[in-house]
Amino acid sequence: MQTTHIKFGLSVGKDKDAIDITNNLGRIKAGFVTIANESSLPNDIVRVALTDLNSKPYVEMDIREWKRRSGGDFYSSMVPLELNDSNLKLQINTATAPTSDLVMELVLVHEDENSIPCANHRY
Repeated sequence: MQTTHIKFGLSVGKDKDAIDITNNLGRIKAGFVTIANESSLPNDIVRVALTDLNSKPYVEMDIREWKRRSGGDFYSSMVPLELNDSNLKLQINTATAPTSDLVMELVLVHEDENSIPCANHRY
């Protein structure tokens, strides 16, 4: 397993942003977002989408749904993705711009084709 960490966010007064992502690590199995200071989230929906370069969404949901969940096995605690695309775009927008900087990190978990899982390892 390998991971990619992408820092992103919204500055004070900014209601949208987009980041191009080049995936050189192969298939993306899952992902989650961490939020540096959750109290800086606006009350309304903060839409985060992982799309192709033409903005066709693979997954799109409120930032709160991107957070890693407790319980279950490792992969079930994240948003399942199963993506092979090497060029992606991360888009974020909200109706209400934050009043303090909103700092986040997207963590993508890649399948490691060179590893052989143990017989009792659950995915």
